[in-house]
Amino acid sequence: LSVYHYGFYQLILSAAAIAGSISSGIFDDIIPNELVRQTAQGETSRAKRLSLENFALIAVLGFAAGALLFGAADAVAVWYDSDIGGYLRLMSALVVINALRSAVNLLFRVTLTFATFGAGALQEAIRLVALAALWQAGHLGLGEVLMVSVAASAAVLIYVLVVGLGEYRRAFGAVRALSEPVLKGIVIRYGRWAITRYGFSKIFKQMDTWFVRVFLGTEAVGLYGLAVNLLTLAQSLFPMRMFANLIPWEVDNERRMAFLYRRAVKYIVWFSLAVIAAGLAVVPPLIVAFLPKYRPALPLFAALLITLPLYGVYKLQKTTLVALREQKALTVRVLTETLVTAAVWAVTLPLIGLYGMVVEFFVTYGGRVIFFSYILNRRHPHLRLKTSHFFGVDGEDRAFFARACRELINPMRWLESIRVRR
Repeated sequence: LSVYHYGFYQLILSAAAIAGSISSGIFDDIIPNELVRQTAQGETSRAKRLSLENFALIAVLGFAAGALLFGAADAVAVWYDSDIGGYLRLMSALVVINALRSAVNLLFRVTLTFATFGAGALQEAIRLVALAALWQAGHLGLGEVLMVSVAASAAVLIYVLVVGLGEYRRAFGAVRALSEPVLKGIVIRYGRWAITRYGFSKIFKQMDTWFVRVFLGTEAVGLYGLAVNLLTLAQSLFPMRMFANLIPWEVDNERRMAFLYRRAVKYIVWFSLAVIAAGLAVVPPLIVAFLPKYRPALPLFAALLITLPLYGVYKLQKTTLVALREQKALTVRVLTETLVTAAVWAVTLPLIGLYGMVVEFFVTYGGRVIFFSYILNRRHPHLRLKTSHFFGVDGEDRAFFARACRELINPMRWLESIRVRR
């Protein structure tokens, strides 16, 4: 795809993501935390009821969001481009697929299974093989790219549903669900904070490509889209889901929680520095060799890559605050951040172009780390961090890295863990 058509592609994905925000993600922090804590406390009948109610809610919202995008396609085509209508109708199927997959993925946090950790990689592998085949046949256009994305997502959804059904039976097969509603009480207790935070954060953040389009044009969206996609790939290397699974189990034990939190912060900072070095060494030569017309995106990618330590720390802090049920604090941060983000975009994009987005990333991630640190230090002093927590190396660190190296160089241990789980 040309830089222009790649930018057009990013705008279509952004529109689909905005629609999908209606269905998946509103309670993605609250519900898994409640499920894990209820299961850990032995309230499995309550957890089963909550999992069923949550799946039904997300499924209904997913179909509603897909129908909304399908119906709004013609209106968007009149306002922007006549070709975009058909593409948006196609992407409405992806909205429904992603919603269903999101609903199933929540269950895996309860069962602590890693069986679908490779689902994203599987989806990308299917997509790349199909795209390569179409390119070889000379039939690769924007429509084909979108159709392949939908087909790959549908294939992985089937895999996730099969695994999810097995995990559901393992976790709740012998349990009778509670008769009275559970989700309603959680929504009443935390819903106003979750909906407000999610509405301002997720939906607004999906509009970044449209801000770039308004101020800088569609080709700028293509360059920004490549840089952000590469950054997202680097961010996906962080084991954040593992921490999201573990922290709710330890949150009631202050000593163990403090140990886990401080070690996690240190390892995330170290890991992010290693990813930065690897990204700066590996990515530029590959882009120059295989995508030379996207070379102008490399300085932008390098600048964005430096935000990784802030990203890793803030994600861990957010997971911790969710486990501690600090929904109000998370919402207050979002309301302020939304106004600041809009102001940064409006001021910096006309002045310094795409590097205004770099400024916004640093302001956003840095602000989150500062605010989250303040909340944690004030309300949960046992999680207070010191400089020595980042740079000190002790026996626990050496034992951890020795075990990690043994696991990595001995693939038979992976097969052994699979056999044990089964």
